[in-house]
Formats: sequence, C-alpha cells, structure tokens
Amino acid sequence: MSLIVTLTRPGGQPENVTGKLLGGSLDLGRSLGDEGASCSFSLLNAAEPLPLAQVSVSWGSVPIYRGQIIDRDRSNPRGADLIITKPQSSDAVQMLARRLVAEVYEERPAGEIVADLFDKYMPEVAADQAQLQLITTPLTFAFNYVPLLECTRRVAEAAGTYWFLHPDGGLRFFQTYSGSQVEYSPKAIVDGSLRDRVSAGEFANRVWVFGAKQASPGYKIMVFSGDSTVFPLGYEPNYVQVRVDGATKKVLLKENDDGSAEFLVDKKAKLVTAKQEYPGAAVEIKFRPTVEIVDYFEDLASMRTYGIYEKAIKDRTITDKLTARQRGRAALRQRSRPKAILSWQTRDWQVYPGQPVVLSYPSLNTNGVFRITSVDTTFRSLGDDRWDVLASITAEEV
Repeated sequence: MSLIVTLTRPGGQPENVTGKLLGGSLDLGRSLGDEGASCSFSLLNAAEPLPLAQVSVSWGSVPIYRGQIIDRDRSNPRGADLIITKPQSSDAVQMLARRLVAEVYEERPAGEIVADLFDKYMPEVAADQAQLQLITTPLTFAFNYVPLLECTRRVAEAAGTYWFLHPDGGLRFFQTYSGSQVEYSPKAIVDGSLRDRVSAGEFANRVWVFGAKQASPGYKIMVFSGDSTVFPLGYEPNYVQVRVDGATKKVLLKENDDGSAEFLVDKKAKLVTAKQEYPGAAVEIKFRPTVEIVDYFEDLASMRTYGIYEKAIKDRTITDKLTARQRGRAALRQRSRPKAILSWQTRDWQVYPGQPVVLSYPSLNTNGVFRITSVDTTFRSLGDDRWDVLASITAEEV
C-alpha cells in the first residue's frame, strides 16, 4: 500500500503531488467534534493557485482525508530554483461554519434534527441514518441564522452524543461508540509509549446554566404615591404601562423622549420618573420584569464521594427552561466523574475517532474498553512506494 496525495485546483484537473512532498512526509490528524481533521505537508515547486484547491489523501484506494486549502505560505530558502509551499487545509468542518441555519424544532428526536439539518444545509455530507435513528432524545431549538457547526454542537451537547466527519464523506453522530471494536495488546503498542492519566480538570458534579435575559411572560404591578416623581422598580422593566387614578398616561424610554411623554422609563437604573407630581393620586405601574434563564443540576452520589465541584455554563442563546435542562443534564453526564485518558503510539493506525478500543496492558494494570478521541498519524516515505507510518492515539474512559 502507498500514500497518494492529490490536489484539484478550482476549475482544474486532479494532480498527483505525492512526489513533491518535502522530505516525503505528511502529518494527518483526526478528532471528535468541531476540531475535525487536519492535514499538514509541504510541497517542492508546486504550481499555483493553491487556495481553495481540494486536497485528497488516500492509502491505496481508501480515502483517509478530504479537505480544502484555505491558506498557504511560500518561501525559497536556496534561491529561485527551489520554492517551498506549505498549504494550510481544513476538512468539511470549516464549511459547516459557513452554512447558516434558520429553523425551529419543537420536541423532535435529536437524530431527526441532525438529519434534517444536513439534508437541507449540507446535502453533500451523507449522514449515517442508522446511527441517527438511535438518537431519540426529544429536543427543542430555535436557530436564527446560526452556523451549522454551532447547531450540530448544540444538538450533540443537549443529547449527550458525539460526532465527527469521516473521510469517506459521511457524518457519524452517535451515543457512545462508532465503528467496529479494535483491540490493542502490548505487542501492538510502541514500547514505552503508553500513558495512563486520570483527568479531573473538567470534573463537576453541580452544573449551573445561565441563559438569555428576556422579559418575563407575566406582568408585575406596583402602586406608588403620586406625591413623588421617582418610582424605583427593583427590576429592569419592559412593556411599561402607567395609570394615574385609572387614567392611562403616555410612557416613553428616557432616551426616546420627544417631549410628549408624561412618564419616562430608565431601564438601566430600573426606575420610572414622572415629569410632574400627582398629589394624593395613586400611580399604578405595570411592566414585565427582565429575568434570566437559570437552572442547575447535580449528581448527589458524586457530591457525597468527592464533595461539591461546580461548573457554570453561560450561553445567551438559551432562551427557555427546556433547553437549559437539556444542556445542563448533558454536561453533568460528561463531567460528574474523573475520567481515565490513555495515549499510545502504534503502527496499527487505521482507526477513527469514536471507535471502541479494548486495551490490555498488564504492567500498568490497564484493562478495559475506551473510546478513541483523536488519531494523529505521520507518514514518512522510504522510497520505492514504501512508507513508514506511526500513529499517536488518544482514548478516554466511557
């Protein structure tokens, strides 16, 4: 098997540039979620233009990376006879950030939401329908011209799922694992490369969710004496109405006063002022106070074991309690216990993020099933279509 790197410039034909790789080397990275896949290499005396060219990397006939060049640097350290070009490329994840979504979903299964999003806004990416049918958590979202990448992230967080874009052009969106189980024994691991650490950096057993500030659905009524001209409300007011002894008065925001208002609203100072006194009269002020979406969730068993560890999520796009609960519960599931994180090097490199991996390493007393979170692979040409391939794999406890 050999590595094949192909560039297709806008409006041009595919060009095999494998022979132009500087040092005969290429680095490929794959990660879960919106980090996506990366591909790093340099070319000798490559023709222009390169920006927006399509990049395809295959191992034999199997695609292992698809992306697009979004930037490039050129230099000629030895004079005009040698030009080194270093492209910067991104896979289709960067395109998700450039597709804007305007949709409303009410109590729809998370898998259906994702299928609909990609069908409408990025049909060139084929979603794994069998996986999506298993994600049945009912969710509610209102996306007002939100990037598809952010939409996918929000659905995944709320449903407690994971995702990545496969180099075969498909979306993998799954609950726990994606793909077939692989196994690594000490013989398959580069000697001395296994690291086993436990991370509590993101640990939290009480999660607070702070969402948007908005007018409450209900009105509050406060009554004051007309002997004063200043009426403190204690809340930032919205939709203010004023009556004096039952007679409706004209109300404007302080900054919008055109001289015709009888009462002015100062939202920042949380008060209403009158332009004159109304001795002996009752001034009734009706308004909708500004409230913030706030909720919290906790794991009592974890708190009894470890004590209280809190995490605050602040997201002004959360505009209702249901969305706050979805976000908080998903965060709690992922953070309520310390996780073991393993990393190792291997020459058995043809694995992908999301795959379950059985790891047995007796000398570190490591034995169990883990989820692969990233795979970084380095290819080095040995000549005559021979390649040395070394992968660094990271996996987490499930």
